[in-house]
Amino acid sequence: MGEFLDRARQRELLFEMRNEYPRPKTYDLKGDRPGRREAVNLHYLLEHGLIAGQPRFSSTGDGSSLWLVRITHQGLDFLADDGGLGAILGVVTVRLHDDTVRELLMARVDADNTKDDSAKAKLRDTIRGLPAEMLSTLVKEAMKSGLAHIQDVGAWIHHSLALAMQIARKLPRSSVPPDVLRRLAPDSRRFVSRLAGRPQSSGLPGRGGQHAARAM
Repeated sequence: MGEFLDRARQRELLFEMRNEYPRPKTYDLKGDRPGRREAVNLHYLLEHGLIAGQPRFSSTGDGSSLWLVRITHQGLDFLADDGGLGAILGVVTVRLHDDTVRELLMARVDADNTKDDSAKAKLRDTIRGLPAEMLSTLVKEAMKSGLAHIQDVGAWIHHSLALAMQIARKLPRSSVPPDVLRRLAPDSRRFVSRLAGRPQSSGLPGRGGQHAARAM
């Protein structure tokens, strides 16, 4: 009965339930074609978590059903122009610890073949003494410089998403939000910023300062 799926009707159903929220709304459906069409669209919304409830089907076998359903917070956010609270709460915070940034910078210094050991030692001492604010500025400038040297941004994004998917699959499920797992796909453009910015589990909550950036 997939031919009964109707996006316009699905939105109408959500708006009808939104007007009743938080009370449930009743749909008493017959077993005829219009009733089956309505049931299919309600099932579709139910499976996507946009509505909640449990249909009761007639024991007479005539195909009629009684639906007592209400819109969920996901359904309300779906209808909201700004994505609702889900969009706000779904913002991913990326944290880079001071020590991690210093290690990355010093590793880059060590790999620089244009500097002698004396110059490298001075640079390492400078990096060790940098305050958190300066480290934050260096991180931003490094990101700008790195992105500026990427010739094919689209290919890089898809490649990075594929790596993120591999990493997430190896992590314990408790450390990966279900919605992130559902959205991990190499060709998913909508969630690029979330996936590219999702922090890996470092196990170092108490180390140094933290730099936070919001993925839009």
